[in-house]
Amino acid sequence: MPEISTIRAALFVDFDNIFLNFHNQDQDLAKAFATRPERWLKWLVESKLPLPGNGVDRRILIRRCYLNPSSFGDFRPYFTKAAFEVIDCPPLTSRGKTSTDVHMVMDILETLHHYPSIDEFIVLSGDADFTPVLIKLRKHDRRTSVLAVGYASPAYKASADHVFDLDDFISTGIGFVEIEAAQDVPAADVKTQTSLIDRMASRVLEVVSESGPVQAADLPKIFREFKEFGRDTNWLGFGTLRRLSQELVNCREGLVLLDEDPWKIGLQGPPVADVTVIEQPVGSSEVTPDNRQRIEEFIVETVRSSPVPVVLAKMAHLLGMRFGSGLTESQWFGSGSFKSLLGQLNLPGIEMSSLLPGFLYDPSVHPAPEEKMDSLQVKIHNITDTPLLPTEHYQILFRCLANEVNANGYSLSRTSKAVRDCCAEEGATVARSHVNFVLLGLGHVRYRFQQGQVEAATLSQKFYENVLNLCRSSQISLSDEDTASVKEWITGNQ
Repeated sequence: MPEISTIRAALFVDFDNIFLNFHNQDQDLAKAFATRPERWLKWLVESKLPLPGNGVDRRILIRRCYLNPSSFGDFRPYFTKAAFEVIDCPPLTSRGKTSTDVHMVMDILETLHHYPSIDEFIVLSGDADFTPVLIKLRKHDRRTSVLAVGYASPAYKASADHVFDLDDFISTGIGFVEIEAAQDVPAADVKTQTSLIDRMASRVLEVVSESGPVQAADLPKIFREFKEFGRDTNWLGFGTLRRLSQELVNCREGLVLLDEDPWKIGLQGPPVADVTVIEQPVGSSEVTPDNRQRIEEFIVETVRSSPVPVVLAKMAHLLGMRFGSGLTESQWFGSGSFKSLLGQLNLPGIEMSSLLPGFLYDPSVHPAPEEKMDSLQVKIHNITDTPLLPTEHYQILFRCLANEVNANGYSLSRTSKAVRDCCAEEGATVARSHVNFVLLGLGHVRYRFQQGQVEAATLSQKFYENVLNLCRSSQISLSDEDTASVKEWITGNQ
């Protein structure tokens, strides 16, 4: 089969769906999306395709935007300027229901049958009504990519070959990045802390070298090994855990702050002494049977020789050190993620646990990682994507969210980052995707943040209501006892 060099794509934008979901979270974000289509269109074109091979380009040959001219006609010129065909979908009912879905489905099917050269269909909408058409496109061997803003059913996302990362779309695509206010640390204070920071950095380097990347939530445990450090130190004058961690990274060669979800401190540069680097590292696009086999053998040997299940993040880190940066630069051989690559490898006897933070283990060597959640919570998570967090972490999340909004107001990008870091400071492993899920869920039950008036108890109650709505829409039948269990899980109250 000849190597693919160009993907020909057709783009269909459900403007009302994307704009309104953004608007519910941040008015400026919605406006940026509506007035900068040429910017995020360029991002779509330049986004790395999760396909094997080098030099695969995306050409968007068909660009169509569907909007309600009564409400959003002012944004038409921006899309016209970006060479979109703008299709008017005026309201047809007194409740404002438009024909966008019908128009989009008809145009997608028409494109499928009349433009056989189109390889990929890109749909910007979180509406689950498009699930059947995505399945039909797959039957016709067409690639599908979607961007879902707000809650999108797992079935909708599973029907697509690729789901664009929402944070990446917002920050890189739209270019909506809120600059975090810098906090100056008095020079005298920094100077007096130099010795302590140096010792803390050395200790972090030691832990990372032995056990792999350390998540943000686990860093305070390391810091508290030093008697000079305490909760009342204001993170040694740096204000936040992240700023202090960045200072540790800056003063110790070999450490790097990994801006993942959640963020971590890991190693950079030369690997640790007990890991041998292969002389011929895996290239950025090589997917040969030989290097695939070497990776498989390395994973199996590492897991079986480990006394405990291996955390996925640690395994990814070890692979990067052993085989070179080509793995991550190629987005794991075009798989898009390390988890996706694992699903394609032959790893005899090795099991993967989806329990956070994710593990690889050999059942003949290791006991299966313990399930810390009851079966109902796991079921709800698997079907609705509700974060599988323990109750105490939910309580920390809601408390951090209330404090952040009351102190600084609400803005989707800034708030989600601040709450994630606040949870880490309190020892809760909460990813930014978890925070975003909660924020979007609160929007779906029409909760509106008002600075100075946000209470954690109210947030937990509203999000609990959203979880019940997700269960109903996903046809999860809950008894009275189940409902009480869900309430206790989310709010901590029966």
